[in-house]
Amino acid sequence: MTGPGFRWGQVWEWTASRFEPYPGFAPHPYRDYSQPWFGTRRVLRGASVATAPALAHARYRNFYEPHRRDILAGFRSVRMGDGSKASAV
Repeated sequence: MTGPGFRWGQVWEWTASRFEPYPGFAPHPYRDYSQPWFGTRRVLRGASVATAPALAHARYRNFYEPHRRDILAGFRSVRMGDGSKASAV
């Protein structure tokens, strides 16, 4: 998540997590927004340079499909430093 020295990249970040409801989820009045995609899509987190600043947050999720070419998505890779910490690259 967000912390000192942590920055989101310039793209949404793919995760290995399936898109599932958070505990206590209640559907939005527009039910087709997220509910139909639970369990069938992977989670993207964060934001991209094209995301409104008010929506750029580590807890914000999206559920686009990987074949889409109209989203700014990537992934975060990590390398092990001196054995005591991992650092984002």
